[in-house]
Amino acid sequence: QYIPDDKGYAIYESDEVKSYNQFKSDDLDSISVEQKKALALEIEKEAKAYDKRIVNVPEAIYCDVKNERIIANSYGLFKSEESSLCYAYAYLMASDVSDTAVGMYFQGERNFRDLDPKKIAHLAAQDALEKLGAEEIDSGSYPVVFSAFTASSLLGAFINSGGSPFFGENI
Repeated sequence: QYIPDDKGYAIYESDEVKSYNQFKSDDLDSISVEQKKALALEIEKEAKAYDKRIVNVPEAIYCDVKNERIIANSYGLFKSEESSLCYAYAYLMASDVSDTAVGMYFQGERNFRDLDPKKIAHLAAQDALEKLGAEEIDSGSYPVVFSAFTASSLLGAFINSGGSPFFGENI
């Protein structure tokens, strides 16, 4: 016996049948494999066309995931939830006469129609091109300006750490 005979541990009795689908795509079931392949190929094409210094696109990826969760018991309870996610990303290489750098951009959405292959390709290319010619600097204090992406990532790292005043039970 895994759970003691204590009503406090039981999933409640109910004749309610309810489905939650607020996170389910409304177009993913109608997208063909050919459309998915075309999106990945368009990412590659757009990346290569963005700048002649983009020399390789080893990964132009599309993926989708569908989930269904059900909770049911012998007392009549039945609840379910369906959700889905699709994403695409580009990982690529830029090179000039003296340097090579990599770049990446990832976009995840609920609906296939919201993926933007041109944006994915261009932002991955910009990421790589901005790194060309980068050099190490001496340790010290410097004024800096972060991109919105970098600033949100850095802030997220601080907020999600256990010692943060913004973390879980500290709020």
